[in-house]
Amino acid sequence: MHIRTIGKNNEEYPVRLNKLSDAPSELRVNGRLSDIPLVALVGTRNADARTMRYTAELAADLASRDIGIISGGALGIDTAAHEGALSVDGITVAVLGSGFDCIFPKKNEDLFQKIAQTGAVISEFPDYTPPSRWTFPKRNRLVAAMAMAVVVIQAPMRSGAMITARIAREIGVPVGAVPGVPTDPLAQGCNQLIKGGATLISNAGDTIKLMDCDSYCQQLDLPGTAKQVMESTEKTPPRLSSSEQRIWNQLGQEATHIDDIAVSADMPMRVVNAIILNLELSGLIEDLGGRRFVRK
Repeated sequence: MHIRTIGKNNEEYPVRLNKLSDAPSELRVNGRLSDIPLVALVGTRNADARTMRYTAELAADLASRDIGIISGGALGIDTAAHEGALSVDGITVAVLGSGFDCIFPKKNEDLFQKIAQTGAVISEFPDYTPPSRWTFPKRNRLVAAMAMAVVVIQAPMRSGAMITARIAREIGVPVGAVPGVPTDPLAQGCNQLIKGGATLISNAGDTIKLMDCDSYCQQLDLPGTAKQVMESTEKTPPRLSSSEQRIWNQLGQEATHIDDIAVSADMPMRVVNAIILNLELSGLIEDLGGRRFVRK
């Protein structure tokens, strides 16, 4: 385990943390922080098996589209989110509620090592800081700030996930929630969020639409913004950039896999993923499942 300290002047320091009035002056990092857009998937430590599977599948779907997953490294929903991203060789970030010499939960030490191989495990606390009631809310604010959207998957009313959602709203990060059975105590937090205006989330497409699309496109160096494209009601491409046109030209009425699109367009997969997302958000193309796309 190679842990480094990065300060605000380091190029790896997450610029989105500047949303916080009390942003940490430095972070301890195992792994490497990239500029990949992040979505927070958070929820209860006591999640049921079905919700754990759903979380892992949602994380894998998002990660396969070059969207990173950030969570708190706890048992339950957090663990399923991290493992789902790793299952497709995606990038995930775990934010600890302790120092690196006091890893919590101990059960996830191996998971944290796997995360650090492609993503990062981070903490704002000195290495010797033990987990406590005050460290977890501080951890949650970093999860909220670094994410371009926060999705609460299963959570009771009083929970760390609900704290993360509240912080996200306070700093302008979009919040979504997965609905549950009204009589289930573990669903009450999510249902209350939806009643309060949070976006109802059922799949990766809902999550992508929840993201701050303009910022996403800017981070990936796309010409133009998703908002500009989404405002068009035309069914034909509205002033596509040259890169978008190259992708558009590979698509027709028959489903084409994204790997074939990338090969035919002779473009890096990361760029193809970003442009595909932009075209999806515009309503110009449709994902038929299995990363196969057609023109609408």
